[in-house]
Amino acid sequence: MTTAAESLAAWSSILDPRTLPSPVVHAAKRCVLDGMGVALAGADTPWVERVLAVARAQETRPRAHVFGHPDRLSAPLAALVNGTAVHALDYDDDPAACHIGAVVIPAALATAERVGASPMRFLTAVIAGYDITTRIGEAIDSDLLYLRGYHPTAVCGVFGAAAAAAYTLGLDAPTTTQALGIAGSFASGNQEFLAEGAMTKRLQAGKASHDGIIAAQLAQAGLTGPRTVLDGRYGLWRYTESLEATRFTRALGTRWVVGEVYVKKHASCLGNAPVLDRVLDLMQTDRLRPDDITEIRLGVRAATLTMIGEPREVRVRPQTMLDAQMSLPFSLAVAMIDGEAGIGQFAPERLRDPAVLAIAERIHAYAHPDLASAKAGDLTSYLDLRTRDGRHYQERLVSYRGHPDNPMSDQEMEAKFRRCAGLRLSEARVAAASEAIWGLDKLADLEPLLAAVAG
Repeated sequence: MTTAAESLAAWSSILDPRTLPSPVVHAAKRCVLDGMGVALAGADTPWVERVLAVARAQETRPRAHVFGHPDRLSAPLAALVNGTAVHALDYDDDPAACHIGAVVIPAALATAERVGASPMRFLTAVIAGYDITTRIGEAIDSDLLYLRGYHPTAVCGVFGAAAAAAYTLGLDAPTTTQALGIAGSFASGNQEFLAEGAMTKRLQAGKASHDGIIAAQLAQAGLTGPRTVLDGRYGLWRYTESLEATRFTRALGTRWVVGEVYVKKHASCLGNAPVLDRVLDLMQTDRLRPDDITEIRLGVRAATLTMIGEPREVRVRPQTMLDAQMSLPFSLAVAMIDGEAGIGQFAPERLRDPAVLAIAERIHAYAHPDLASAKAGDLTSYLDLRTRDGRHYQERLVSYRGHPDNPMSDQEMEAKFRRCAGLRLSEARVAAASEAIWGLDKLADLEPLLAAVAG
């Protein structure tokens, strides 16, 4: 019987860039644009600098660029640093409860640079990686991973990174299957960073990207991994007890996941996005001021609550940037004051802002019973907002700007990229990087992009 890993490998290894639908290629370019932009914005964060320092100390054969830095590293170490950078500000894409771009794009790009792959082969590797990561996240139900303390970005993402690297290396289906099997030995990532706002959340994306490349390289060298890594007796599905093997491959080749990406408008946990959009809209249309609002309650999925509402003392008074970004009370409070929840709203000095903290005390999240069976990716929430003058707003929120049903326009994507990349690059280099990304399907090689984004 053909295993899920074999089916995924058979599909991804023979993808032909020439036959990809143009909307799929365009969607992949949007993902690269977003990933590159947020990576450049996060390139000088303390966690990226620490990971880069360790990478610099390794013995490497330097070939691959580091975003926003002059360094060149081995492909796996470049992916380690770049993946950490993409996820450094929690501003990166987030479909199926996995931050896929942070894991797949660095692995595909570093491997492409190592072997001199064409821009279209790089884009096709990205498409394959997004598809495989999402399918695995959906098949095993990444919400259950969250509730059991695992980080789906790392656990599921390493398979997408392995597939992307394998495709870029030109591995055939049997060898790609081995790469996926090996990736299963690296599938790890722990959610305990939520307790202390630790830097490991950012690192786990980079580590999965690094490990995906290593898995592909080991398979290329002849190391074997279990073909049943996903759906075998002890396969990945046992983490969540989801034992329907067809879920890994349903609509394979006809559904293109890269076109379903959830893009972030706010530099905050995606679980906060619907209420951020709606409350900011209400404040404008109904002329509400922060002090007019006496209480906000938000009902969410149980898995979402563990990220944005618990433990309450940390979410109301965050100690680190990550604490604040994951926090519904803080994110919404600072957005109500500033009119946005961008990178600057989570700067260290804002964590002690008494005006923000006072509003945060009036904001609560809870597990809504109607969402008990909602799956990962479903950010439906129930808003209950009360004002001092007696107004009472009760709404069911189902979407937000950046959701596949309400996507950001190319112009909005470009504006986000320019804001982020401009924190690290000159205006001329930002423009050059943007032009290279939008034109990847026309470029002869990756050099124009790499020259623009390196430090």
